[in-house]
Amino acid sequence: MYKEPRSNVTSWHAHELCRGCGSCIILERRSKYCPGKLRLDQLTLLDDLTWGPARNIVSFTGEDLTCQPEFYAEATKEIKSLGLDLWVLFETNGYGLTPSTLDLFKEAGLDSFWLDIKAYDDEVHRKLTGFK
Repeated sequence: MYKEPRSNVTSWHAHELCRGCGSCIILERRSKYCPGKLRLDQLTLLDDLTWGPARNIVSFTGEDLTCQPEFYAEATKEIKSLGLDLWVLFETNGYGLTPSTLDLFKEAGLDSFWLDIKAYDDEVHRKLTGFK
């Protein structure tokens, strides 16, 4: 597992380590776009098409998760209680990040947010996400 500092918790930072193309595995040579920061044994198949680093980050993502803030706060506490030096990332469109939810997440020990804002315009947002 590649150990990231807390300041590099987002998926954006993973691309500083690896572009996920798999060239070094499949073609046995690095792409010209490869950052060249990882050894082959530090890469893993992340999904059916993407290679990348296994990092010390647990990420909550998919739809908007802030509809269940208590669940994710409790999950964060449980992850932190394991003592495994894991960072917790929460991806959201920001809609439910109220002051009380932010306080709840802070108390739980959540490390980072990734604000996934699709569009500032309501019409464009609906076209990109299908949500009203």
